[in-house]
Amino acid sequence: MKIEGVNRSELARHFVVDLPVGFREEDGELVPVIVSARFRIMSLDFTDNVEAKLPPKPVPPKRPLRSRGKPERDEQGRPIYEYDERDTRYLRQIDAHNRAYSAAMFIEALDDPAWEFAATRPDDSAESSEWMAYYRAIWDEMSEFGLSAQALTTVANRIREMSGISDADIEAAKEGF
Repeated sequence: MKIEGVNRSELARHFVVDLPVGFREEDGELVPVIVSARFRIMSLDFTDNVEAKLPPKPVPPKRPLRSRGKPERDEQGRPIYEYDERDTRYLRQIDAHNRAYSAAMFIEALDDPAWEFAATRPDDSAESSEWMAYYRAIWDEMSEFGLSAQALTTVANRIREMSGISDADIEAAKEGF
């Protein structure tokens, strides 16, 4: 592909994000500790590649739809069901999935030799459960170090933004399946 007036080799392929990791005491004052991380600008299929490594996103359980305390029924007398998006088990599963996804976005785009993790990266042919465990371990390491969930989510959103991946791109890719 060519674009007139644009030399692809001159385009930035990396960006840097400053992340708060905690505080330290200096002269009796608490001073924030900020670390920088360098990330690659990713291709448009990046989110697809991340999602392919993870198990499918959890689906909330169904429960009978109730009206005035009684189960609602369709014309054939069968119960009508609705998704229970407040189910505590589902909420724990979706939280774990979202954490793994954010960690995956972070670690897959990270291009900074200063950052090292103890978690061992699975082989590319690994099952989604192994990738999930790896990304959970990465999340745990970052969390134990002092990175907040908000910081990690901000980085994941920044990776998408800098890579030109919009919410519409993600939704369009999902519709293609």
